[in-house]
Amino acid sequence: MSSANVNQVASGPANRKWLLPTVGVLLLCYGFGLLVETVWNRNGLNCDIPTLNFIHQFATPVLDTLMVLVTRAGSVKIVLLLTVLSACALAFKRRRRDAAILFVAVAGALAWGWFFKNAVHRVRPHLWLSPAPEYDFSFPSGHSTGTMSLSVALVIITWRTRWRWPVLFGGAFYVIAVGFSRLYLGVHYPSDVLGGWLPALAWVAGISGIRRLTMEPPGW
Repeated sequence: MSSANVNQVASGPANRKWLLPTVGVLLLCYGFGLLVETVWNRNGLNCDIPTLNFIHQFATPVLDTLMVLVTRAGSVKIVLLLTVLSACALAFKRRRRDAAILFVAVAGALAWGWFFKNAVHRVRPHLWLSPAPEYDFSFPSGHSTGTMSLSVALVIITWRTRWRWPVLFGGAFYVIAVGFSRLYLGVHYPSDVLGGWLPALAWVAGISGIRRLTMEPPGW
Protein backbone atom coordinates (compact mmCIF):
# COMPACT_ATOMS: atom_id res chain seq x y z
CA MET A 1 0.00 0.00 0.00
CA SER A 2 1.41 3.38 -0.97
CA SER A 3 2.14 6.08 1.63
CA ALA A 4 -0.69 8.22 0.20
CA ASN A 5 -3.20 5.40 0.75
CA VAL A 6 -1.90 4.84 4.28
CA ASN A 7 -2.33 8.54 5.11
CA GLN A 8 -5.82 8.53 3.62
CA VAL A 9 -6.87 5.52 5.72
CA ALA A 10 -5.36 7.02 8.86
CA SER A 11 -6.94 10.42 8.37
CA GLY A 12 -10.40 9.06 7.53
CA PRO A 13 -11.46 8.09 11.09
CA ALA A 14 -9.90 11.28 12.47
CA ASN A 15 -11.88 13.40 10.04
CA ARG A 16 -15.09 11.58 10.95
CA LYS A 17 -14.28 12.06 14.65
CA TRP A 18 -14.22 15.82 14.14
CA LEU A 19 -17.29 15.97 11.90
CA LEU A 20 -20.00 15.54 14.58
CA PRO A 21 -18.53 18.07 17.08
CA THR A 22 -18.06 20.61 14.29
CA VAL A 23 -21.63 20.20 13.09
CA GLY A 24 -22.83 20.45 16.70
CA VAL A 25 -21.03 23.76 17.25
CA LEU A 26 -22.39 25.14 13.97
CA LEU A 27 -25.94 24.12 14.90
CA LEU A 28 -25.62 25.77 18.32
CA CYS A 29 -24.37 28.97 16.69
CA TYR A 30 -27.20 28.86 14.15
CA GLY A 31 -29.78 28.32 16.89
CA PHE A 32 -28.40 31.24 18.85
CA GLY A 33 -28.49 33.41 15.74
CA LEU A 34 -32.16 32.57 15.23
CA LEU A 35 -32.85 33.36 18.87
CA VAL A 36 -31.11 36.74 18.63
CA GLU A 37 -33.16 37.55 15.54
CA THR A 38 -36.38 36.56 17.34
CA VAL A 39 -35.56 38.69 20.36
CA TRP A 40 -34.54 41.62 18.16
CA ASN A 41 -37.55 41.56 15.84
CA ARG A 42 -40.32 40.06 17.99
CA ASN A 43 -39.04 40.76 21.51
CA GLY A 44 -38.67 37.08 22.29
CA LEU A 45 -40.45 33.76 22.07
CA ASN A 46 -44.22 33.39 22.25
CA CYS A 47 -43.83 31.23 25.37
CA ASP A 48 -41.80 33.80 27.33
CA ILE A 49 -44.53 35.60 29.26
CA PRO A 50 -46.92 32.61 29.65
CA THR A 51 -44.06 30.56 31.12
CA LEU A 52 -43.18 33.24 33.66
CA ASN A 53 -46.82 33.66 34.68
CA PHE A 54 -47.21 29.89 35.07
CA ILE A 55 -44.14 29.64 37.33
CA HIS A 56 -45.16 32.67 39.40
CA GLN A 57 -48.46 31.11 40.47
CA PHE A 58 -46.49 28.68 42.65
CA ALA A 59 -44.52 31.42 44.43
CA THR A 60 -44.34 31.34 48.23
CA PRO A 61 -42.21 33.26 50.77
CA VAL A 62 -40.17 30.13 51.47
CA LEU A 63 -39.49 29.56 47.76
CA ASP A 64 -38.65 33.24 47.37
CA THR A 65 -35.88 32.91 49.95
CA LEU A 66 -34.61 29.65 48.45
CA MET A 67 -34.54 30.98 44.89
CA VAL A 68 -32.67 34.11 45.96
CA LEU A 69 -29.99 31.89 47.52
CA VAL A 70 -29.83 29.70 44.41
CA THR A 71 -29.56 32.64 42.06
CA ARG A 72 -26.76 34.17 44.15
CA ALA A 73 -24.88 30.87 43.86
CA GLY A 74 -24.92 31.34 40.09
CA SER A 75 -23.81 34.97 39.98
CA VAL A 76 -20.86 35.98 37.81
CA LYS A 77 -18.73 36.61 40.91
CA ILE A 78 -19.39 33.12 42.29
CA VAL A 79 -18.81 31.50 38.88
CA LEU A 80 -15.47 33.29 38.55
CA LEU A 81 -14.53 32.29 42.10
CA LEU A 82 -15.35 28.64 41.36
CA THR A 83 -13.37 28.90 38.13
CA VAL A 84 -10.29 30.20 39.93
CA LEU A 85 -10.54 27.52 42.64
CA SER A 86 -10.98 24.77 40.03
CA ALA A 87 -8.07 26.13 37.99
CA CYS A 88 -5.88 26.12 41.11
CA ALA A 89 -6.84 22.50 41.79
CA LEU A 90 -5.94 21.56 38.21
CA ALA A 91 -2.62 23.40 38.45
CA PHE A 92 -1.87 21.56 41.71
CA LYS A 93 -2.44 18.31 39.78
CA ARG A 94 0.12 19.53 37.19
CA ARG A 95 -2.61 20.06 34.60
CA ARG A 96 -1.73 23.66 33.87
CA ARG A 97 -3.01 23.59 30.30
CA ASP A 98 -6.39 22.38 31.51
CA ALA A 99 -6.41 25.14 34.11
CA ALA A 100 -5.71 27.74 31.44
CA ILE A 101 -8.34 26.26 29.11
CA LEU A 102 -10.92 26.31 31.91
CA PHE A 103 -10.29 29.98 32.57
CA VAL A 104 -10.42 30.87 28.87
CA ALA A 105 -13.66 28.86 28.43
CA VAL A 106 -15.49 30.62 31.27
CA ALA A 107 -14.05 34.12 30.81
CA GLY A 108 -14.59 33.97 27.05
CA ALA A 109 -18.20 32.86 27.39
CA LEU A 110 -18.92 35.64 29.90
CA ALA A 111 -17.27 38.18 27.60
CA TRP A 112 -19.45 37.09 24.68
CA GLY A 113 -22.51 37.28 26.92
CA TRP A 114 -21.61 40.81 28.00
CA PHE A 115 -21.15 41.83 24.35
CA PHE A 116 -24.56 40.56 23.26
CA LYS A 117 -26.26 41.94 26.37
CA ASN A 118 -25.07 45.43 25.48
CA ALA A 119 -25.71 44.95 21.75
CA VAL A 120 -29.31 43.70 22.00
CA HIS A 121 -30.43 46.06 24.83
CA ARG A 122 -33.39 43.94 25.85
CA VAL A 123 -35.38 45.29 28.79
CA ARG A 124 -35.96 42.87 31.66
CA PRO A 125 -39.46 41.57 32.40
CA HIS A 126 -41.50 43.56 34.94
CA LEU A 127 -44.51 41.31 35.49
CA TRP A 128 -44.40 41.46 39.31
CA LEU A 129 -42.25 42.83 42.10
CA SER A 130 -39.21 40.54 42.21
CA PRO A 131 -37.60 39.48 45.51
CA ALA A 132 -34.23 40.10 43.83
CA PRO A 133 -34.74 42.81 41.16
CA GLU A 134 -32.22 43.47 38.39
CA TYR A 135 -31.88 46.69 36.40
CA ASP A 136 -29.41 46.07 33.59
CA PHE A 137 -30.17 44.48 30.22
CA SER A 138 -31.78 41.06 30.00
CA PHE A 139 -30.53 39.08 26.99
CA PRO A 140 -28.65 36.81 27.37
CA SER A 141 -28.68 35.73 31.01
CA GLY A 142 -25.22 36.14 32.52
CA HIS A 143 -26.05 33.61 35.23
CA SER A 144 -26.95 31.01 32.58
CA THR A 145 -23.87 31.78 30.50
CA GLY A 146 -21.52 31.48 33.45
CA THR A 147 -22.96 28.33 35.01
CA MET A 148 -23.21 26.52 31.68
CA SER A 149 -19.67 27.39 30.56
CA LEU A 150 -18.15 26.42 33.92
CA SER A 151 -20.09 23.16 34.21
CA VAL A 152 -19.49 21.97 30.64
CA ALA A 153 -15.79 22.88 30.77
CA LEU A 154 -15.34 20.89 33.98
CA VAL A 155 -17.23 17.91 32.53
CA ILE A 156 -14.95 17.90 29.48
CA ILE A 157 -11.78 18.26 31.54
CA THR A 158 -12.73 15.49 34.00
CA TRP A 159 -14.40 13.15 31.51
CA ARG A 160 -11.55 10.62 31.45
CA THR A 161 -11.22 10.64 35.23
CA ARG A 162 -13.16 9.17 38.15
CA TRP A 163 -14.73 12.58 38.76
CA ARG A 164 -16.76 12.70 35.56
CA TRP A 165 -20.13 11.47 36.89
CA PRO A 166 -20.20 13.64 40.03
CA VAL A 167 -19.18 16.64 37.94
CA LEU A 168 -21.73 15.82 35.22
CA PHE A 169 -24.71 15.43 37.54
CA GLY A 170 -23.64 18.21 39.88
CA GLY A 171 -23.05 20.56 36.96
CA ALA A 172 -26.40 19.72 35.34
CA PHE A 173 -28.22 20.37 38.61
CA TYR A 174 -26.32 23.66 39.07
CA VAL A 175 -27.15 24.91 35.57
CA ILE A 176 -30.85 23.96 35.70
CA ALA A 177 -31.39 25.22 39.27
CA VAL A 178 -29.83 28.61 38.60
CA GLY A 179 -31.63 28.96 35.25
CA PHE A 180 -34.96 28.16 36.89
CA SER A 181 -34.28 30.63 39.70
CA ARG A 182 -33.92 33.43 37.15
CA LEU A 183 -37.36 32.62 35.77
CA TYR A 184 -38.94 32.18 39.21
CA LEU A 185 -37.63 35.57 40.34
CA GLY A 186 -39.01 37.17 37.17
CA VAL A 187 -35.74 38.81 36.15
CA HIS A 188 -35.28 36.88 32.90
CA TYR A 189 -37.42 35.48 30.11
CA PRO A 190 -36.95 31.82 29.11
CA SER A 191 -35.35 33.04 25.88
CA ASP A 192 -32.76 34.90 27.98
CA VAL A 193 -31.80 31.70 29.77
CA LEU A 194 -31.69 29.76 26.50
CA GLY A 195 -29.66 32.60 25.00
CA GLY A 196 -27.10 32.12 27.75
CA TRP A 197 -26.89 28.36 27.38
CA LEU A 198 -26.48 28.06 23.59
CA PRO A 199 -23.42 30.27 23.00
CA ALA A 200 -21.77 28.98 26.18
CA LEU A 201 -22.09 25.42 24.86
CA ALA A 202 -20.75 26.43 21.45
CA TRP A 203 -17.82 28.37 22.88
CA VAL A 204 -16.74 25.66 25.33
CA ALA A 205 -17.11 22.98 22.64
CA GLY A 206 -14.76 25.00 20.44
CA ILE A 207 -12.27 25.38 23.28
CA SER A 208 -12.53 21.63 23.88
CA GLY A 209 -11.50 21.05 20.27
CA ILE A 210 -8.37 23.12 20.83
CA ARG A 211 -7.67 21.10 23.98
CA ARG A 212 -7.84 17.83 22.06
CA LEU A 213 -5.37 19.16 19.52
CA THR A 214 -2.84 20.35 22.08
CA MET A 215 -2.76 17.62 24.70
CA GLU A 216 -3.19 13.90 25.26
CA PRO A 217 -6.12 12.68 27.35
CA PRO A 218 -4.96 12.83 30.97
CA GLY A 219 -5.90 10.53 33.81
CA TRP A 220 -6.15 11.08 37.54
